[in-house]
Amino acid sequence: MAKRAVTQSSLNRAARKGLRIDGAEAIQERISDILDAVTGPEVKRVFMKGALVLRDEARDIAPYNEDREKLLSKGKITEQRHLRDAIFAAYGDKGKPNVLVGVNPKIAPHFHWLEYGIPARSTFRAQPYMRPAITATQRTVSTIIIEGLQKVVEQAARK
Repeated sequence: MAKRAVTQSSLNRAARKGLRIDGAEAIQERISDILDAVTGPEVKRVFMKGALVLRDEARDIAPYNEDREKLLSKGKITEQRHLRDAIFAAYGDKGKPNVLVGVNPKIAPHFHWLEYGIPARSTFRAQPYMRPAITATQRTVSTIIIEGLQKVVEQAARK
């Protein structure tokens, strides 16, 4: 009869079968709590803080037509709405840790023309507002998110 060779992997398997780690359940629960915190509503609040910074910058940069007030008083337009009124920040899907920053097309259906211009019409040139806002706030928003997530993880780890 041939002898079975004892290898390192067969020893590892045998050792693992008899291995018992005290407190493994507690470690798993702790990790689960941290993961829940990083995907929960606290994270959405952190993301929203950054989103509000971006939204406000985009509103500040957005083109503003002061003549709309005159046109409204003359009855040439029916409502006083500007592009900056359409820029929003909102919580995303309930089950996901996300937020949205964008433009409501019902209030400003022309928002993309202002951002990118109309190539066929040289008189309607691009007046970007969202892309410059993203560039201007990138570091601030990143810092808000990094510091906020760090706090969320630390709080979850302390529990």
